Amino acid sequence: MRAQAGDVITIDKATGKITKLGRAFTRARDYDATAPQTRFVQCPEGELQKRKEVVHTVTLHEIDVINSRTQGFLALFSGDTGEIKSEVRDQINTKVAEWREEGKAEIVPGVLFVDEVHMLDIECFSFLNRALENEMAPILVMATNRGITRIRGTNYSSPHGVPIDLLDRTVIISTRPYQESETKQILKIRCEEEDCEMADDALTVLTRIGMETSLRYAIQLITLASLVARKRGAAEIEIEDVKRVYSLFLDQSRSAQFLKDYQDQFMFSEIGKDLVGITPLASSVRNLNLLEYQSKELLDKHGVTVQKFKMAESAEQAKEAVKTFTPAEYVIKAQILAGGRGKGTFDNGFKGGVHLTKQAGDVPMLVSSMAGHRLVTKQTPKDGIMVRKVMVAESVDILRETYFCILMDREYNGPVVIASPDGGVDIEEVAEKTPERLRTVPIDIHEGLTEETARDLAAFLNFHGELQDKAAAEIQALYCLFLAVDATQVEINPLIETPQGQVVAVDAKIQFDDNAAFRQKEIFAMEDSSESDPREVEAAKHNLNYIGMDGNIGCLVNGAGLAMATMDIIKLHGGEPANFLDCGGGVQEEQVKSAFQLLTNDKNVKAILVNVFGGIVNCATIANGIVNASKSISLDLPLVVRLEGTNVNEARKILADSQLPIKTATDLDDAAMKAVASL
Repeated sequence: MRAQAGDVITIDKATGKITKLGRAFTRARDYDATAPQTRFVQCPEGELQKRKEVVHTVTLHEIDVINSRTQGFLALFSGDTGEIKSEVRDQINTKVAEWREEGKAEIVPGVLFVDEVHMLDIECFSFLNRALENEMAPILVMATNRGITRIRGTNYSSPHGVPIDLLDRTVIISTRPYQESETKQILKIRCEEEDCEMADDALTVLTRIGMETSLRYAIQLITLASLVARKRGAAEIEIEDVKRVYSLFLDQSRSAQFLKDYQDQFMFSEIGKDLVGITPLASSVRNLNLLEYQSKELLDKHGVTVQKFKMAESAEQAKEAVKTFTPAEYVIKAQILAGGRGKGTFDNGFKGGVHLTKQAGDVPMLVSSMAGHRLVTKQTPKDGIMVRKVMVAESVDILRETYFCILMDREYNGPVVIASPDGGVDIEEVAEKTPERLRTVPIDIHEGLTEETARDLAAFLNFHGELQDKAAAEIQALYCLFLAVDATQVEINPLIETPQGQVVAVDAKIQFDDNAAFRQKEIFAMEDSSESDPREVEAAKHNLNYIGMDGNIGCLVNGAGLAMATMDIIKLHGGEPANFLDCGGGVQEEQVKSAFQLLTNDKNVKAILVNVFGGIVNCATIANGIVNASKSISLDLPLVVRLEGTNVNEARKILADSQLPIKTATDLDDAAMKAVASL
């Protein structure tokens, strides 16, 4: 029975049964529309034989929520936070204090749960420490999956990224991995929560997946497998449904292995590879890469000591080059933007893109064997890259190698120096095996890299005496270079000490901020696009991101993630994508036309699939671009279009009114099947 204020009820003392007698006369109102159907009775008088005590437990947050509800919708636009006023809070505090003295109220400390506690910075931890001193401090529960890591906002590391003084106040609960039976039970409960029916054998397979990968990944597969099952009209998830989503969606381990296996085929695969595994650094992806000799010319121009070298494009130029300096040994290097030169092979059969010789007379022969020929390495296309220039340099005697790098890091909001006395090796190995031999130093952009900091870094790199002064000078010169050329990374590996007491930058990698191209025109003019895919060069002119592939279905998609998913679905249905083409979020009709011209210029393309999800992108803009492009280039290839999102109805009308032979698709799966079937 539902009772409300003004109802007259009786409660049976023995059984507790509640009976509604009617409404009290004192609650009768003329405007009450239900009055004619309501029975009104007199309120009983006298003391109640039994009273019921009601205890309400509330928090100040709940009072804030109630208060915000009473303020109305317009309060959202007034900047009001919804909290109760300080006067009301004082009244509550006073009343609660009275109740506590009278024994009517008891304040229960709250529970503050902080997940991913390593994400807090030092100021948050200081606040928590101070709050825990309060008499009514909450029970603090913290969770993290980090080991020893840096405390955010400081240069210090500690267990879980939590300050030691706060850890000292905690009781640490150890956890253990779930057993197979526990994992299965959790997955079964999750299926019930998501209202999914799963066959026992499918649940067993999913449990095994969870044990081999992670419980979180297995839980995510439940929803996906349910969608697959529903699409085929089944009410229960079978083994095949689980297997399909497992093959479509990678877990973290398989994804990492995929990246390792196909690293050389990804865009910008060289960028930042020497810093893999170093935390917490994150380098931005940039487009411009310079050849080795160009980087050394920049170093030399800004006062950084490098080995002597000359450039040659022919045997005749090599003869002139060796006359300018006479080292004990020459090193001859083919200049291409790819690694593995030393073990590469030229199209004329000559082996090795890096050679050493003590005979000046051998240099012209080595140069002529490299210049004008294509060098094939593990990191080049199958037909290699044309070598147009060869560097003839003095071979430097190395007494000791160190590592030095300056990069722009988002987490520190400025430049960061990474240094290690162990150079000439993969720096990620140093970070993993001997992290104590790796130092990370944030640089204040207002102070710059001071002489004191430079000397400290030189000392850490084990330069002593006069060499320490020389190394400090080289470090400051590298920082000046970093600023002068708008670099995002300047990596010297190795920075060496010679037996003659010199500090020399032997190998350099410099990356640049492409947003600074307008003031670094001389540097960006150095870029060699002769070996780039002409389609990629043309696409870049129209702000399109294009990568050619070997398939026959041309793709036009907005967003890199959606573009990769589109290619995956095409392959799933037996097709082969001809390209990766991301038109971006600000695409205009003219760019759509340029994209169509790129696709149709590829003779391998036999069908075109357009897959656009309109968030920022206006689907009507895409539709107009498709229609205009199809008419202007007289498109005679099968065209499948799938559009969803902003102005999609208008876009569909534009396509329908065009009377072009366009096949529309309801979803990505449908679009891929139609594109493959049209071949």
